[in-house]
Amino acid sequence: MDEALKLLGVLLAVAGAGSVGYLLVGTVHVFLRTRERKAGLPPETEAKWGEVKGRLAELDRLQGRLAELEEPVDFAERLLAQQRDGQRVGPGQ
Repeated sequence: MDEALKLLGVLLAVAGAGSVGYLLVGTVHVFLRTRERKAGLPPETEAKWGEVKGRLAELDRLQGRLAELEEPVDFAERLLAQQRDGQRVGPGQ
C-alpha cells in the first residue's frame, strides 16, 4: 500500500510538472506571436502573405466550381447504374 502511494505521488508530480510546462510553452508561444504582430512583417514577407491570400482565394473559387461539376457527374452515374441493373432509361421514366 505504501509503495502504491509513493507511485501515485510520483505520477502526480510528473503530471503536474508536465501540465505546468505545457502551460508555460503555450504562454511563451502566444507572447512571441503577439510580439511578432506588433512589430510588423518585413516587406518580403508581406508580399509572400499577399500571394498566399491570393492562392487561397483561387482555391476557394475552384472548390466551388468542383462542387458545381459534381452534381452532373452524380446524376450521370445514377443513370448508368440504372442501365446496368437492366432498367431502361427513357424519356417517360
